[in-house]
Amino acid sequence: MEIWEAKEIESKNFKAVARLYPRLFERKSLIDDAVFLERYGIFLEKKKKFPLGYLKLWPQDFIVEEITLDEERTTVFPDKFIHKKRGFSPEDPVLYATLVKCGLSTIEAVEELARKLRIEPLDINKIIKYAGLKDKHAITSQIISIKGGSAEKLHQISASYFFLKISFPEKKNYFWEP
Repeated sequence: MEIWEAKEIESKNFKAVARLYPRLFERKSLIDDAVFLERYGIFLEKKKKFPLGYLKLWPQDFIVEEITLDEERTTVFPDKFIHKKRGFSPEDPVLYATLVKCGLSTIEAVEELARKLRIEPLDINKIIKYAGLKDKHAITSQIISIKGGSAEKLHQISASYFFLKISFPEKKNYFWEP
């Protein structure tokens, strides 16, 4: 089952439950006056009421970008996109790429990528690794590694909720044991 099919089923199930139990899906504002803010040391003179709002309403409101060991930031923007092939050879033991995703967890994105690359979960020669989990409800970027993967297959990956960019082979080891 593709991730978009699973999300569609999940959405239908949530809507059905929301019709049966609407109170479970009510959203109440946590900040509705200055008294609440004063408990946290925020004092706004002459301001007693505040408009309703959300700190993080859309995934675009929250962007998470990883910083590498070399102090480079992995951006979510599609500059230096993966279609620019960079000297791959069949001998490269590990390929690295920036995974940019939105609307699914790191684990879901890696599982979908493994399916698209036809990597079996128990095949120890072909494993995808990553450092840390990124927010499901944000636009995020992070370095992943694919051991024993095919650069050609990596360049052909397309998905609704994520994309890969800046792929490169690397002799330096980010995630793998020596």
